Amino acid sequence: MQRGELIEAIFETMQKMHRTGASKFHALMGQQDISLSQMELLLTVKRLQPVSVKVIATQMRLTPGAVTQLMEGLVTKDYIAREPDAKDRRVTNVSLAEGGKRQLEKLWERRKAMMHKIVETLDTEELAIMLRVQQKMLQHIEDSVAANETQ
Repeated sequence: MQRGELIEAIFETMQKMHRTGASKFHALMGQQDISLSQMELLLTVKRLQPVSVKVIATQMRLTPGAVTQLMEGLVTKDYIAREPDAKDRRVTNVSLAEGGKRQLEKLWERRKAMMHKIVETLDTEELAIMLRVQQKMLQHIEDSVAANETQ
């Protein structure tokens, strides 16, 4: 295969993997009591906590109002906690509550099991190559995003 054909085949395979993986993940999430967007919010909070609604909105590329709506059900389920900022009462900080920690742990275990099934046919060398390729692609994407933000 020529380079152009290889690139097209890779893109096609990535798209199929994304669609199929998303479908599988949706089925997995169907067993949960929150949406994919709420799960993304939980993961963002876990990574950045304590974090303001404004920062969450920026990270998720949503409006602060949309984030507040997503948060309502999570607060009710005791997955996240909101507190006014000690220095600026106009700012609300969000952190993961115990229920949210347990929810993420359950989902992580299911996701990890699913990923192990997906890659079990690859040998160690193939996994190492896959990791290097993904890291290189991610670095390029991150560099491109950073370059666009500075323009």
